[in-house]
Amino acid sequence: CHFIIHQHCQLNVPPMCTIPYSTVSKILGEDRPKPPIENCNKRGTTSSSIGFSTFDPLPGFPLEKQQRISLPKFNDFEYVGRLGSGGYAQVYCVQHILSKQYFAIKVADGTNEQARQQLEVEKQILFRYSDGNPYMIKAYCAFHQGSNLFLVMELVQGGTLSHKIQIRRMDENDIRFYVAQLICVLQYLHSKNIVYRDLKLEHAIVNSTGSIRLIDYGLGRLLKTPDDTCHTFCGTYSYMAPEVRRLEKSTSNEGYSYPVDFWALGVMFIQMLWGEQMDFSHQMFPNGNEETHAPRNLAQTLELPRYISPAAHSYVMGLLENDPEKRLGSPNSPHGSIREHPFFKSGHPINWQEIDEGIFKAVHKAPTVNQK
Repeated sequence: CHFIIHQHCQLNVPPMCTIPYSTVSKILGEDRPKPPIENCNKRGTTSSSIGFSTFDPLPGFPLEKQQRISLPKFNDFEYVGRLGSGGYAQVYCVQHILSKQYFAIKVADGTNEQARQQLEVEKQILFRYSDGNPYMIKAYCAFHQGSNLFLVMELVQGGTLSHKIQIRRMDENDIRFYVAQLICVLQYLHSKNIVYRDLKLEHAIVNSTGSIRLIDYGLGRLLKTPDDTCHTFCGTYSYMAPEVRRLEKSTSNEGYSYPVDFWALGVMFIQMLWGEQMDFSHQMFPNGNEETHAPRNLAQTLELPRYISPAAHSYVMGLLENDPEKRLGSPNSPHGSIREHPFFKSGHPINWQEIDEGIFKAVHKAPTVNQK
């Protein structure tokens, strides 16, 4: 029936499966047609059908004026511009009409099962855990209107790491800073039994102070126990670890876990070193047949630029280990601790306490974008 309810509220809501959705909408709010997304800058009076829910107040606006945004609806916001799109959702820049604050709002089609599931996963991860790490994007509220699902998040001004390498090739001090932040957020997610599964340059936004915000948690997997494994073939192909690629055409029950995120980090590391995005499939499978050939050890076959330091070379080789148990970042990796590697002690050394607290100052600030 596509009726959305918090899990902890289920006992307080009667079964809706036999009640027409339009009837529920009339009971809980005004039943008016949803505005087309392309015309969402036109202010209307369409209301949400989840008036029983309350959400945390928006930042920078007095609580007594917000009334805790107890009836969130798309027309509380004014459309500013389109920020981007993904496999299941569109993201827009909006301004909250009352508070004048700017936000990013993700819009997904609630009639699409995959879109609905991924937005629900992202909402759960952000609402539960984003306050515990400085490098996770923050989410403020979620609601639905008609068949559309909405997630309101902080607006991060700046460019992605993909954008930054298009401007110039990064030096190792820049890379060291960004990789340290990514390690911090990945280890935090792993400590909460979450495998991120879609780490790539496009999902790391560098804000105006030079700090990273990791976005798009829809492919994240919340494991039941720390020793649980994933068995879904998903992610961005050029960033997939060998153990994920094997699932594409294999009937094996062998799964994968947290080390897949460190493999993707290794791919990002090389892309930042080279200053371009690339797919290493042809080097992992030189014969082009991934079904019948085991992947070559990319750490041993990859030719890195001569200008990189020995510490950087050693670090990326550790991240690109075919064996997830030996991969840098795994507890029993022969490469040692992912934070104690010599790479983080060379050049501008990393102060991990500052990284964990989110107060590290970047050498190069990110380019800002206009809000209007």
